[in-house]
Amino acid sequence: MSQPAFERNVHIPVLSDLVVEGDPTLKQQVRANLETIECEKQAYDRRIQQKMNNLSQVIGQEEGDNIARAHAIRSEAGSINKKVSDTHHEMNLDRDRAAVMRRLSRRNSH
Repeated sequence: MSQPAFERNVHIPVLSDLVVEGDPTLKQQVRANLETIECEKQAYDRRIQQKMNNLSQVIGQEEGDNIARAHAIRSEAGSINKKVSDTHHEMNLDRDRAAVMRRLSRRNSH
């Protein structure tokens, strides 16, 4: 004997009234908290950037100084066996690096 169709099929109950709209005052509190957190984060980012700027002014060191220092160390270390072609190559690198720095500083200033 075969079973009736309703016994062979899987029955999945459908629940439609479980989701209700949230409490509007709770929603407002959550939004206010999120906005406060975002404002605090932006303020923190501004304070960190300001401290970094102050430190770079106090010690008198910019990003380009590190590059110049590295170049000076390399040139002193290799000055014993330096060739003319090496000097031209380094001059070309310096010129290209300066051009890139100018382009980047123009982009950041806009």
